[in-house]
Amino acid sequence: MSSPVKIVVVAPTWLGDSVMSLPLVGYLAASESVRVTVVSRSSVSRVYIGIDGLSDVVALGENG
Repeated sequence: MSSPVKIVVVAPTWLGDSVMSLPLVGYLAASESVRVTVVSRSSVSRVYIGIDGLSDVVALGENG
């Protein structure tokens, strides 16, 4: 059995753009052969926390 593909998604900066990215992130996370980590600003990180199948959500400070 091969190891899963690891994908890092760098989330958009703005809340509305982050919400619009949810279908893609959800689609990627739904695959059993993919591990998805989302990196986002802390102000929008909560948008991604409820997505089933995400490996991790990394929240960066507002300057980073």
